[in-house]
Amino acid sequence: MGQTGSTTVDSDMDGEEWVDMLRLSSDVLKESSEMEVEDIIKWAENRGVTHYAHWFQPLSGGTAEKHESILNREEFYQSETDGSSFPTGGLRKTSTSRGYLVWDGTDVFIRTQRSSDGKKLRVLILPSIFCSYEGYALDYKIPLLRSEERLASAASRVLSALGYSEGLSVSSTLGIEQEFFLVDKSLFERRLDLKFCGRTLYGRFPLRDQSYEDHYCSTMPGRVLSCLEKVEKRLERMGVEMKTRHAEVAPGQYELTPVYRESPLAVDQNLLLMETLRQIALEYGLVCLFSEKPFEGLNGSGKHCNWSLRAELLGNLLEIPTESENGEYERFFLFLAAVIRAVHLHGPLLRASICTPGNEYRLGANEAPPPIMSIYLGEALDRACQAILDGLPIPYLSRREIELELKEQPKVKGSLEDRNRTSPFAFTGNKFEFRAVGASQNCAGPICTLNTIVAESLDWIADQLKLGQKPMELVRQILAEHYKGVYNGDNYTSEWREEAQRRGLFCSSLGDSLLAYREDDVFQRMKVMTSKELEALFSVREDNFVKTTLRELRTVNMLISIVVPHLMKFFNELFNPEISSGRQREYVTQLVNCTNNLLDVSRKISDLLPTIKDRESSSFARRTLLVTARDLLNQAESLLPGDVFPFPSYDQLLSL
Repeated sequence: MGQTGSTTVDSDMDGEEWVDMLRLSSDVLKESSEMEVEDIIKWAENRGVTHYAHWFQPLSGGTAEKHESILNREEFYQSETDGSSFPTGGLRKTSTSRGYLVWDGTDVFIRTQRSSDGKKLRVLILPSIFCSYEGYALDYKIPLLRSEERLASAASRVLSALGYSEGLSVSSTLGIEQEFFLVDKSLFERRLDLKFCGRTLYGRFPLRDQSYEDHYCSTMPGRVLSCLEKVEKRLERMGVEMKTRHAEVAPGQYELTPVYRESPLAVDQNLLLMETLRQIALEYGLVCLFSEKPFEGLNGSGKHCNWSLRAELLGNLLEIPTESENGEYERFFLFLAAVIRAVHLHGPLLRASICTPGNEYRLGANEAPPPIMSIYLGEALDRACQAILDGLPIPYLSRREIELELKEQPKVKGSLEDRNRTSPFAFTGNKFEFRAVGASQNCAGPICTLNTIVAESLDWIADQLKLGQKPMELVRQILAEHYKGVYNGDNYTSEWREEAQRRGLFCSSLGDSLLAYREDDVFQRMKVMTSKELEALFSVREDNFVKTTLRELRTVNMLISIVVPHLMKFFNELFNPEISSGRQREYVTQLVNCTNNLLDVSRKISDLLPTIKDRESSSFARRTLLVTARDLLNQAESLLPGDVFPFPSYDQLLSL
């Protein structure tokens, strides 16, 4: 190892043993020098790098990057780009388009890609923020970093009020479980709906479905396992340590999870994981699908965000204490109460953060939680909270040992709570699992929202403690006012929807929750986003609904234009005016009716397209014409033989 200034540089290593991540030992963004830049560039050049890139997270939801020659030292920390060419909700336009890309000073890494001729292309990636000429955030990262600062400050205030050292460092931690589907590339290329929309717009239910419950954690096909092995190795070289991989519930569905990190780094690493999966899957003749609901009737894909708080010297603040001494119970229940208060007060805003076109199809079906924001605590914590409400001693909270009735039994430690997969926001021992986040999302948005609303609650708690209120009395007050946001039952039942409405929880359509960006001012009060930034975010998110719907409607019309000639050709080959069998006549009639109905819905789609201008008209088209078109295309697929229907079936797509 060599070290110059405050930058640690690895010594050169040969070939595939290179570590393509440079961990910086201090904040070089604030204490920059030409020597540090030269160290980083020399390290990169020794690894075959010719360009560096400011890698950022625009409001489109993915990542973007601008490459500069490694010879151009002047723009290493900051460069410019055209802000008006990204979705900005009006913050930038062609006549006022300047945008700034600024390296955020975190660890840098080298990304390797292969060209079409097999040559390795290596780029030095600088994780960056993206802002406008006036200083407005044009990305998801700036608000996330602001929310981290507000959360750290508020949590430190509460700890100080409880008698802990002043100024303890606090941060949120995040573990992201990324779900995805893998399909054969040659079949993907023939499915125009997958190719243009990322999800299937029709598909007859497959013979090999998930009803046998034999895919979850099953042995992965060799091609898939080889692909994921290479993904993990590539990520580990770039500093992303992997934790878990396994087959998911639906055929063709899988999950990868990195080691938990501080939230901003975890978000960066998740986006890098998604990029790497897309690239390497292609090398194995596969395509990676991150759509929340690529296949109707099968499990959708989420991005389960395991969120917690960690304090310097104290560790995980949401770890259930084993001892009631030293005020640990008070601390734990105060932070637990802060989360309960935050989710109950700002549930619509939390829903808005996970409101995407794909999630609208996913939530509430096939093991995805419904879009009613409630918290699951489990029986043990529920009993403890009820005891606090009743003014009784808190029951002893400890993990139990499970008896298996074996003579030589291995020790099995049971958790305090069961796992509730129907809950959108479940406590899981020492963290909350935010299960409602969609697989394709940049989870910076949902985590920024969660950080902000919890920070607001912690600030309020710190104020009350400063006024002399006792900690457990404050916990009791919060639970009395906000425990209606806790539900430990089955979130799928109609009884829960009715109960949620009686409790006053937000139960309208997911798309309507976007309005919370205009109605809840917590982002402005906590100085995480300005009113202009919030209005821009609302505009971008609503526009995404409209553009997604328009693309899907146009794609459906394209599919119909291909399927109808096949129906007509098959009818002409089959038709015989002397057909005497009633069943044959019925089959021919079905062919004719399906053809006419497809032409009719295609005409209606063409008429409707110019009228889709906002979220309401977009939602109407998704509930009506897209559903009708799916049913008719499914009927056409059922009527035509497999070698006549022009597109691959679900059975083919889901078999690797």
